[in-house]
This record gives sequence, structure tokens and C-alpha cells, in this order.
Amino acid sequence: MAECLPDSQGTHGMIHVLRDIVNGPIDADKLDYLQRDGHHCGVPYANCIDRHRFLASLTVDNSGSTPKLSMTAKGSACAEALVAARYWMFNQVYWGHTVRSLTSMLRASLCQSFQSKKTVEEVLLNELDVYAGTDETVFADITERAASALMCCLKGHKPYKRIVVLTKQSENDGEAYNHLIDCRGQGRIPRASWGEYKECVLRGLIELLDTKVEPHEILI
Repeated sequence: MAECLPDSQGTHGMIHVLRDIVNGPIDADKLDYLQRDGHHCGVPYANCIDRHRFLASLTVDNSGSTPKLSMTAKGSACAEALVAARYWMFNQVYWGHTVRSLTSMLRASLCQSFQSKKTVEEVLLNELDVYAGTDETVFADITERAASALMCCLKGHKPYKRIVVLTKQSENDGEAYNHLIDCRGQGRIPRASWGEYKECVLRGLIELLDTKVEPHEILI
């Protein structure tokens, strides 16, 4: 890589290129996790990435004020494949309906069990120390300390199903969506009015469905 940099750039230029390799549009992290996650999830979206051609096509662009990691023309298809794979992995796996449901269930279970003004991230880091163990040991610790009906569903691989979807872009959902955001707030810790809002939604569902609905059975 040093051979691709002009002498005037020196160590300063090398830092910019190394930064792009670690965190950039076509960085090493994406090349690794997309194919690895696709393989273990059993989905083909990252199979189109030609890793060997991708690596062989890497170069350094010195046309600007600072050098940047770039690709030769023969690697353009590889770069496009990486972008497409990332889009489909987020669309179908990372942010798919099932993953979103399980994530919401875990967050709600932690919030119920650790009644504090801490975010879920703070609970995971400070209360459970997620970096001290494996996924299995951390989940076992969460299950023991955050025992609830939600955790039972998580252990049994029974994700909640969607009943209502509100989007900011929909003309029909606009008023309800904005009201929900106003009650929830934009921060990681919900506003005080959020509990009252959820109780109102719960009462409405009980009346609409004409059946008993427990608070933990509804996640917003």
C-alpha cells in the first residue's frame, strides 16, 4: 500500500487509507461480516461478492487533497455487489420482521426487569457486562435476571407478530405516527407520558378484540 502513495503524503496519507480500510464504503469489515452472516443465516445475498477479484482491484486514489482507498475499473462490479449484498442483508436479515420483533422483546424484557433511568445499552454494559462472556452465557444471565413471559417466548423462539405498522411516509398514518413519536420522544429513554400512551393503546385493543390482553403481550 505504501508504494501507491506519493512521497509527499508519507505517514499522514497512510493513516487516511488505513482508516478507509477499517471503516469506509468498501471496508474490510463489510467484506467479512456480509459473507459470514449470509453463510450462517443460510441466505444467498452475499454469494455474489467475488472476494479475490475485490482484493485484487483495490488501489489508492491520489487525485484529491488526501489519498483514499479506491478500486480499479475491473473491480466496479465487486463494489456494486458489496453494496447490493449489504442492502439485501439489512432488508431481509438484520432488519427483517422477525429480528425486529425479537429485538423489541429483549429490550422490553430488560426494561421491565431493570427499572431505572438507564438505556438498554447501559444495562447490557454495566449490569450484565456483555463483553465478559459468549452469546450463550450472556443470554443465560439475562434469562436468569430478567425472568418474564417475554423471556419465555424468546427462549422458545416464539417472536411476536405484527398487527399494526405505522410509517412516516404514509399519508394515512401521518397523524398517528406523529402522535406516537410525540409521546415516545426521540431519545433512548422514553418520556413519562409513554406509559400512559401504551395503556391507552392496550385498552383500545381489549375493546376492539373483545378479549383479555396482558400488558406484556403488546409491544410498541
